Amino acid sequence: MSRFSLSRRELFFIFLFWTSLATLTVASRLLDPRGGSGFRPVAPAGPIALAYLESWIWAAATPFVFWLSSRFNADRSRWASRVK
Repeated sequence: MSRFSLSRRELFFIFLFWTSLATLTVASRLLDPRGGSGFRPVAPAGPIALAYLESWIWAAATPFVFWLSSRFNADRSRWASRVK
C-alpha cells in the first residue's frame, strides 16, 4: 500500500490556482455591467470575501479529492470488465 502525499510546492500551486480563480470571479462580479447599478443591499466586501472563502474551502478539499482519485482508480478498461 502506497502512502499518498503532496509536496509543499504542490500544495502551494493548489492554493495559487484557487486564489487565482477567486480573483477572476471577483473581477467578473465587479465588472459585470448588470450588477453595477441599482440597489445593493450588501456591501461589495461581502461577496468578495465569500468568493475567496469558497475558493479556499475548495483548496482545502482538493488534496482529499486527489487522494480519493488515487485510492479509487477509475480505469475504464478494468471498470468495464467488472460491470460485465
